[in-house]
Amino acid sequence: MLEDKHIDAIFDTGALPIIGDPDRIEQFYAALEPSGAKPAPGGIGIYTSAWSSGPLTSCRTMSDFSFAVPCNFSTPISVHVGGKEVEISPDAFNLGPLSEGSDTCLAGAASDKSLTGSKSASGILSGDKADLGTEFWILGDVFLRNVYSAWGVGQKRIGFADLDKTGRE
Repeated sequence: MLEDKHIDAIFDTGALPIIGDPDRIEQFYAALEPSGAKPAPGGIGIYTSAWSSGPLTSCRTMSDFSFAVPCNFSTPISVHVGGKEVEISPDAFNLGPLSEGSDTCLAGAASDKSLTGSKSASGILSGDKADLGTEFWILGDVFLRNVYSAWGVGQKRIGFADLDKTGRE
């Protein structure tokens, strides 16, 4: 269990993993060590896109540090957003084998030291420099694949609803 702390988030349909600050991501994975979580070599992995039936594709995360889990990883994970608990399915969290035929897979959360609340975080938003002044996480497709989302851009808000879990096993 991570400390209960408010952290701002960017919901990014263009990012695959959940990306957070190094200290809290290390705490997160320390809790998953009994399930086989361990550092991934260099953050490079191979995964099969859930939206394509094509061949395995090489992937480089935009992070400082990535983790690996056993490919049969089934530990429940939750993220709390705006008071709502969102379950992350093991299928969404498991990004696929680190190498062809491996039984170790790239995990769906990584760290990036530029998210620790510095006044400017550069290189994380398509090379833009953001003056955010606060700690924040990026919740990418690993999170978004687990909810229906409604985006109110003009109202600067986002809403989430649970997926119908029937048949999703």
